[in-house]
Amino acid sequence: MTAHQKQSPEEEYNALKQEFKHYQNLHCNQLILSGELNKKKQLLLAELNSMRTANDVKQVEIQSLQMKIKSTKASITQKEKNISDKKQKIQQYKGTVDRWTTLGKNLQSARNECDKLVLTYRSFIAPEEMDLSQSSPLDDDDDAAAADQALSDEQADMSGTSRDTAGTSLAEKSSDSVDTTGEKGQDPGHSDPIHNMIKQYMPKVIPQGETWPAFWLAFIRYYHHTNHGREINADFAVECLQSGKKHNIFPDESSANLPGEIQNRLIELDRTKKAVISRFMKRFSVDH
Repeated sequence: MTAHQKQSPEEEYNALKQEFKHYQNLHCNQLILSGELNKKKQLLLAELNSMRTANDVKQVEIQSLQMKIKSTKASITQKEKNISDKKQKIQQYKGTVDRWTTLGKNLQSARNECDKLVLTYRSFIAPEEMDLSQSSPLDDDDDAAAADQALSDEQADMSGTSRDTAGTSLAEKSSDSVDTTGEKGQDPGHSDPIHNMIKQYMPKVIPQGETWPAFWLAFIRYYHHTNHGREINADFAVECLQSGKKHNIFPDESSANLPGEIQNRLIELDRTKKAVISRFMKRFSVDH
């Protein structure tokens, strides 16, 4: 069919129908592509929003780090200032120490000169004029030390805490002929509360043949003297036993064989005995 030939209505209809289908297909393809494009657009927007959120988080972290850096710098500056101040104080202390050291040396030199003058003076005076002590001023320290030693000996006698009680056996201390109070010359047959208490309770705590803890004897002697020799009641005996058990001086089962009344007092005095025992332990340098 040539271009000059006229199409029949049917042929023209079919041609238009084919062209319509072609445009219809193009329209469908356009819709499909438009939908895919929208989906990709939504995905890209979501990804962009996620990136923005992450960026905001990073910005917050960066700001937090910047604040920490500023705080750290301020802390370092303050520490450097403190170190500088301490160095200045150390220099001041050194200067003070140097001055006191120099002063001490000067005082010692002056004292030596005084001693020399005293000796020189004594070498010129007549023997009959020296009616006082022949000792030099340097002997005053020895006299003071002797006085301190005498006072310490007197206090040791009053406290009754002699060190030889640590290794004394139960058999030796339970004898009626032994002075358990730390006071010499006492009649063994006299009714001694300390001796009676030891004889009554200690065999129940320390097995026969084992040594007696110095802590026990020191405590009862200490209380005997501070109580002016009055009778020692069971409360203080229980306090001593309980404290000895607590500090592993007595066996773990130390309170198991005591009389029922004493056993009950162990529980009652557990909260109230600390003051007396604490004072005693501090006095005798026992770790509380």
